Amino acid sequence: MASVNDINKHVVKESERLQLEMEREEQMARAASLAQKEEKKRMEEDLESLKGQRDLMVQVAGRKCNIMCSTVSMIWSLSK
Repeated sequence: MASVNDINKHVVKESERLQLEMEREEQMARAASLAQKEEKKRMEEDLESLKGQRDLMVQVAGRKCNIMCSTVSMIWSLSK
């Protein structure tokens, strides 16, 4: 009888240990998922920022091109 009680105690302890281990793994999985979502959000924000910078550079380049074209056109018309 004592042997059966010892086995039952061992089974209960092992069951509790496994339950705790499963809970830790679930917590780690949730933490990893949250970290992945946060990283994705940060990357999307960085991408939007880079797109804004690109658009601004294109606008500035377009203005500079217009100024250069106007200057060349004016010089060309004066040289006639």
